[in-house]
Amino acid sequence: MQAKLIRELNPEETPDKENLPLIEYLEYMLNFYGLVPYKLYVAVFNAHNERQITENEFDLFLEESRTWLESCMLTLDRERKIVYLPYLDMKNSVDKIINNIHGSEYYFPTREELVQESTEENHPVNEKNRALAEFMMKSFSKRKIEIANRVCVKIKASLRICLSKDYIKSILEDGGLTFKTKKQERAFWEVVASLDNCTPKWFLYGHTPENYRPEIS
Repeated sequence: MQAKLIRELNPEETPDKENLPLIEYLEYMLNFYGLVPYKLYVAVFNAHNERQITENEFDLFLEESRTWLESCMLTLDRERKIVYLPYLDMKNSVDKIINNIHGSEYYFPTREELVQESTEENHPVNEKNRALAEFMMKSFSKRKIEIANRVCVKIKASLRICLSKDYIKSILEDGGLTFKTKKQERAFWEVVASLDNCTPKWFLYGHTPENYRPEIS
């Protein structure tokens, strides 16, 4: 579901150090968008780094690293000039995103925003992320805080790809976390709904629900 550990999946065969920044940004952007067109990758990478690359250079890097990247569960499509996570194939969503019927512009994040979506310890940087973390800390015993923190990360990831309420419930159940009262459970879903509204979505081209304005002709 996420790409942030692709360097750790196959550390023995990681591409040379010169290209590690390219891998780093691929991780960041796959987490943020799910599907990354070459053109978007190059635009974001060049805006955030002194090193500048072209689409052809990025395509060559992907092709040279194809075996390694595919072993890390990424899908490369040179014909359509996209890289994406296989989860989108499972949901038959690749064409839907590419077709982009509303002609929506991709959200152009800052480096800080990209890192925030890919680094677990940075998740509580905004107010609504903190609200979920604080709720979990108050609601569960100290011995379950570490589990609760891991659950927060999984909930954040599930919101990014629009997984169901039942799926979020299963995350809690798998962590052995149960609510003491209905009031506590209602409060949890209110916090989650607030966080969901400011979470970048794969199906909204990196926009959050609160700032997404599709251009319907």
